Amino acid sequence: MNDVLDFSYRCGAAQDLIDAKGVFVFQRRQKMREKIGQKILMGFKVKAFKHLYFFASRQELESSLYFSLFFTLGHQTGKNQFLLSATSHKKNLEWAKCLKKMQGQAALIGPDENGRISLPHLREKLGPKSLLMSHRLFHPILGVLDDQYLEIAHTLHEEGVLYYVDVTGALGERFFDLESIEADFISFDLSSIDSALSGFVLLAKDEVVDWVLSPLDLPIDFYEKVLEGFERFYEKATSELLGRIQNKMLFEKSLKEAIPETHFIIAATCQSVRGLGVYFPKVHAEALAFALVRHKMSVELGGGAEQTLSGLLELVQVDSSKALSAVMFHLPYPLSEEEMRKSILILKEVYCSLLKGAV
Repeated sequence: MNDVLDFSYRCGAAQDLIDAKGVFVFQRRQKMREKIGQKILMGFKVKAFKHLYFFASRQELESSLYFSLFFTLGHQTGKNQFLLSATSHKKNLEWAKCLKKMQGQAALIGPDENGRISLPHLREKLGPKSLLMSHRLFHPILGVLDDQYLEIAHTLHEEGVLYYVDVTGALGERFFDLESIEADFISFDLSSIDSALSGFVLLAKDEVVDWVLSPLDLPIDFYEKVLEGFERFYEKATSELLGRIQNKMLFEKSLKEAIPETHFIIAATCQSVRGLGVYFPKVHAEALAFALVRHKMSVELGGGAEQTLSGLLELVQVDSSKALSAVMFHLPYPLSEEEMRKSILILKEVYCSLLKGAV
């Protein structure tokens, strides 16, 4: 196995093919993949990560990672506990049931008041059986970026626990490189960097996950597209970041001036630069969102019955009546002063109409 880079997806049946000159097609294509793979890792700026894997879905990625660790490192060390975020996708609840059936354990880590991982709760749940913590840095429904990853990494590593971080949605939210997270495994959704791509990437410092993964042939240009897509995305995201921050600050200020009784869901340091969560006192979020959508404003209340914004806010100890008046706005970029002025006027008009019962 290559000690610099290993691909989970190989050529499969192509191993048996020989070209006209008698050179194994598999060997030639594998070398090309490794060469491009090294470029990808260089583009990701992750010198500590030597293994690159591609998956069709998040479920396939997590299944491969969790089961690999459980049946290899877990059996070798006697560790069988996985630490999962209580505010992440409902899939974590399904993983908890699955691990229990396999004689494993799952501990759900509760959130702090801003929807991030609660560090006291994490330390409380850590124990001699803890094997891996799964952490999604960005919560798309709450609009929260958990900036505690370094403290979490140090806490886990002091106890000999592996750290897996999903950075989907977090890339472009702050000026940080992937290696600075100090995780053992990092993943992200390819479609989040380029809508033309699909699948998930997993970066690993250890090859422990390799044996579970099934071979699949991927064309050489796929790897080139991944690298090109990432480079384009990162250049665009970093160049836009300051502008997005300024846009958001201006929107917050304008909204507060127009409707002083509004409050923001999350502390400013934890907020996404692409969205803004707001409480509108004395109105129901569904009525407000419905009226705003009619005005072609992009708002969100959650991702289904089990992942509603109000339900997640109640999980972070927000009063239920307050949670039911919360709406998440998606801020377009660039947003001109004229567009912002019109948006704020629409918001104020709709809000005032709802207070009077006119909408």
